[in-house]
Amino acid sequence: MHTELISIETDTLPLDGAFHRPDGEATAGAVLLFHGNTMNFYVGASRFLPPVLTRHGLPASPSTAAVTMS
Repeated sequence: MHTELISIETDTLPLDGAFHRPDGEATAGAVLLFHGNTMNFYVGASRFLPPVLTRHGLPASPSTAAVTMS
């Protein structure tokens, strides 16, 4: 599995996350993992699912969206 930290620009705040690619050829499709507001992309399901998914040939990208309330 190859892992790369990514940041996706939006109109407001960037979405930071990680992109996990399988070692071999990817199958058709990919998995985007989004979590609730009390977690991040390096704990819970966003941490343990990418290695499992990439072993099955699916790229996976867990992301974090920071929200600021005023």
